[in-house]
Amino acid sequence: MPKKKTPDSAFTSSTKVGKSQRKPIRNNVRKLRSERKWTQWQLAQISRLSQRTIQRIERGARIGITAELALASAFEVEISELYAAAPSGKGGETNTPPPKTFRILKRLVSGAALLDVIEAGGLDFGFGFEPEQRERQEVEDFLQYVSVWQIAGQEVESGAREKVCQVFQTKLDELDACGIYVFGGRSIKSHQDGTQSGEGALIFKLADDPQIIHPRLLRQFGKAMCLITLPVHRESNQP
Repeated sequence: MPKKKTPDSAFTSSTKVGKSQRKPIRNNVRKLRSERKWTQWQLAQISRLSQRTIQRIERGARIGITAELALASAFEVEISELYAAAPSGKGGETNTPPPKTFRILKRLVSGAALLDVIEAGGLDFGFGFEPEQRERQEVEDFLQYVSVWQIAGQEVESGAREKVCQVFQTKLDELDACGIYVFGGRSIKSHQDGTQSGEGALIFKLADDPQIIHPRLLRQFGKAMCLITLPVHRESNQP
C-alpha cells in the first residue's frame, strides 16, 4: 500500500513545483556585457561579483539590490537600464522594467573623471551637509575652477588636457584632505519639445556621511569603490 503523503512532504512538493514554474526575469546584463565585448569572467572582475552569480543573472535569476548597484556601476548605467521590456506574449502579458526611483553617483577620484562630468553640458551641484567656514571656502574654490573650465575650457588645446586633469586631481585631493568627497555623474535630460540635452551633477559629502555606500570588503580596491544614491522625480526622471 502506498504511503500517505505527510503535510511536510506535500509542502515540499508544492514548493518545488512553484520554483519550476517561476518565469525567468528578463534583463539586459548579457546584452550590456556583449556590447562591451566582456567575458563573464571580466564582468565578474569589474563588478566584484562571482562569475557564478553573473551566470545565474544572465539566465534570468532575480537581481538583488547589492548586485544591481554593482552591475550598474560596472556598466556605468542607471539600474533601470539593467532590465528589458519583453515582447507581448500569450494573454498580452509583458515584462516592464521597474520604475526609476533613484540614480547612482560614483565618487570622483581622478581629474579625468571630474572633467567627464563637467563637460556633460549643464551642471548642477549640491551639498549633502551644512559646511563650516573652512569647508565652504574649499568647496567654493573648487567650484571656481570648475566654472572657469566650463566657460573657457574649449579654448584650451587638446594636448594640454592631461595637465588640466592633473590640476583637477590636485583640487580633488585637497577636498579629500578636508574630509570632503565629491560624487558625480552624467545624465540625459528630455525636454517637452522632444529634444534631449546632457547634464552633469556634483554632490559634496562629508567622508563619514552614513548615506555613502562603501562596502568594507571592497575598500581594498581603492577610493572609487564608493557611491551614493539620489531620488529621482518620476515626472522628469531627474533628481
